[in-house]
Amino acid sequence: MLLPRATGLLLLSSSAPGTRLFSSLPPPSSVLIQGASRGIGLSLAEYYAGLPTTEKIYCSARDPAGSAGLTDLAGRHPGRVVPVQLDVSDPASVDAAFSLVSASSPRLHMVLNVAGVLQDEPRGIVPERNAAAFDASSAAAAFQVNAFGPMLMAGKFLPLLSPKRKSEDERPGLFVSFSARVGSTTDNGLGGWHTYRASKAAANSFMKTVSLEAGRKSVAVVSVHPGTVDTDLTRAFLKARGKYDVQELGEAGRNLGRMFDGMDASWNGRFVDHKGEDVPF
Repeated sequence: MLLPRATGLLLLSSSAPGTRLFSSLPPPSSVLIQGASRGIGLSLAEYYAGLPTTEKIYCSARDPAGSAGLTDLAGRHPGRVVPVQLDVSDPASVDAAFSLVSASSPRLHMVLNVAGVLQDEPRGIVPERNAAAFDASSAAAAFQVNAFGPMLMAGKFLPLLSPKRKSEDERPGLFVSFSARVGSTTDNGLGGWHTYRASKAAANSFMKTVSLEAGRKSVAVVSVHPGTVDTDLTRAFLKARGKYDVQELGEAGRNLGRMFDGMDASWNGRFVDHKGEDVPF
């Protein structure tokens, strides 16, 4: 159950492993959402744009101008919602986005790394059903987005998340990398989707390692499985997603946003699902 946001508290089921009642945190005023052109990323952008305390929401995408939803959101919140061109598979693009954001906001409270790829037929990325279907070139393209992308983002943007604490009330920085439960090597009982599983497992390992250095700078690095959400990605796999509770997109964005708002430094290094429950690495 979620308490009203005005209390500044987030209550998760006491029976869930690794969950707790969070102390009040100042609301985030500056957020970067990587992968905000559609789906969960755009839903999170809508959530933060709806909070009067959020002064800047940087919304990045490979082609922000090509997203009608993002263009509409920026039009409704001029100066607060800032579209940014960023392609996590292109280091030069990440560098350029960092230069733009850091020039305007020397301090970020959150970086939400949302974008990922399971299937992209033009690039040959198709989830494998067996080992014989594995293709090294398409796997490399998937790893570029799912595993190397979060590392490029962390390498560039972590310095903007480190707070210069003037009081104990200042919010710690938060870097969230969207993962997937199928990236858990411990929880792999079905097989298949070899590249997607491996690329998400690699991302989890990268983030766990980054968390050890980030924690010394009062930044929490967290991997998150968002659950099954009604997006273009899951609609392509109706049979598979029918086994799970499917969240409505807007509801998922709001619930995830509220969870992120309550994350303090104690979350650092964890891999959790959309309910805040720990997922085994």
